Amino acid sequence: MPQNGKSDASDGSSAIGKINLRILPFLFFVIFAAFVDRTNVSYAALPMSSHLGLTASMFGFGAGIFFLGEALFSVPSTMAARRAGVHKWIPLLMVGWGTCASAMAFVTGPVAFYVLRFLLGVTESGVMPSMILAAALWWPESHRARVITGITSGTGVAMVVGAPLAAVLIEIEGALDLAGWRWLFLLEGLPVIAVGLVALLVFRPAPSPRDGSARAKSTGWPGRCKATRLDGQSPATMRPCRFRRSSICCWSRPFSISRRPAQSRRLGSGCLRSVSNRSASRSATLDGCSRRSTSSA
Repeated sequence: MPQNGKSDASDGSSAIGKINLRILPFLFFVIFAAFVDRTNVSYAALPMSSHLGLTASMFGFGAGIFFLGEALFSVPSTMAARRAGVHKWIPLLMVGWGTCASAMAFVTGPVAFYVLRFLLGVTESGVMPSMILAAALWWPESHRARVITGITSGTGVAMVVGAPLAAVLIEIEGALDLAGWRWLFLLEGLPVIAVGLVALLVFRPAPSPRDGSARAKSTGWPGRCKATRLDGQSPATMRPCRFRRSSICCWSRPFSISRRPAQSRRLGSGCLRSVSNRSASRSATLDGCSRRSTSSA
């Protein structure tokens, strides 16, 4: 019996190690790329508004309509992820939002700007729910807090890297007769499409603990990853005050992102703004580690 217990623990650790190596970096990249593509419009604000003749209110409406599309389609996108499987849905989302982000390079007026920003919100609406679903399918409950924190830390890294990266790309002015802000959208959207197409071919579903397939055995799958069922005892659902505070923090973040200063034409200002986001990324990682050590969800 002790040997069987040690063997199961060894198999479980081996499986988790393989999953962390193969799946976690991809999910991190997905959330990183999603936040880069949703926030890069703020760095292109000045040259883009000048070329297209956008007023401040027109640009603000176009930037904000992204969140309308995200809010309207987050639930349908989550349902589609459960039905189609995250191994298919996440790559499809990447191809969708990468196409919208790249198409921003060819915007010629405010209407096209509004439509593409709305469609970008629609295609990115299922990204975060799909990340949570993937964590529930691939990792046991004891590892999910740290895994989800590791995935979502990609948002902080995107804010740190996005500013100086945008400042550099905008300086590609006049290449192939394209303005620098158009290169910004192209070079931050096309790689997402490429990765999404590759992932659509190679990303496979999580082995089912019940199928007993050779693939499940070859990965050392321990059969412990069962989706968490809320039984009404979760502190977030039982304590309205805590839930309200969490909601305020969650919904205030998009506004803080959309209100970023537009002066991103030079590398210096981009680097300066990226510094303020480093602490957010690090604190998120520390929070996940503390949750795992205290066994809190």
